[in-house]
Amino acid sequence: MLKYVAGAKPCKKLPTTERKSTNDYEKTRKRDFQGKWLNIYPWLKYENNVMYCSVCRVQSMKTKQHESLAFVKGTYNFKLESVKQHDDSIVHKRYIDIGEAKSQPSCKSKAAEALRTLHESQHNSLAIKFRTAHALAKTHMSFRTFSTICVLDEA
Repeated sequence: MLKYVAGAKPCKKLPTTERKSTNDYEKTRKRDFQGKWLNIYPWLKYENNVMYCSVCRVQSMKTKQHESLAFVKGTYNFKLESVKQHDDSIVHKRYIDIGEAKSQPSCKSKAAEALRTLHESQHNSLAIKFRTAHALAKTHMSFRTFSTICVLDEA
């Protein structure tokens, strides 16, 4: 409506002192470690006024990587946001996967399962070839046709 009135100008927004005061409050606010975080994040540890990630600390000592991360060394940043960011970080998720893989028995690991399915497929392929050879011998057919029949079995 103001654009239709000649010489009209929009109102200026008054500066809000409330925003400034909340920013100042957040900067100067004294933060403490919340004990309930230990229930929410079981990997989180708190010792000597420092919180750290037990999973990342153990795995980084083994791999000698990411030793300078805040949650490996220990941090004084007692913000829930920083804990959530660490929980969602790629390095943390990878270290959790490594820890879970090492805690499982080797026969139940993903690699063992892949190897088992590979062996099953090879076993099935050999079983088909033996059945084909047996059928050729029973019907007194020449074994020269064995490779041709095996190609047909694969299709």
